[in-house]
Amino acid sequence: MTRAAKEILAASDAEWEKIAPLTGATDAATLRAYRDRYRKEFRAGRSPMKGRTRVLYHVLAAIGGREIVGAAQELDPGTFYRAIPGD
Repeated sequence: MTRAAKEILAASDAEWEKIAPLTGATDAATLRAYRDRYRKEFRAGRSPMKGRTRVLYHVLAAIGGREIVGAAQELDPGTFYRAIPGD
């Protein structure tokens, strides 16, 4: 189901318009930027959320250390659930 939703977002501008209020985009240009970046990452077989979450985790670890992220310097590989390959 999640794969189907991702494929829809990769192909449908109309669906992006429907979810616009959920994205936090403040204008049409920002929504287009979100949509275009999502599609680029999706077509490349990468998860935009996973990559950005890892970057954020590294920033938090560098800034706050153990107090913020605990002993782990990297996200656990099991952080993101994958029901099927490519999901």
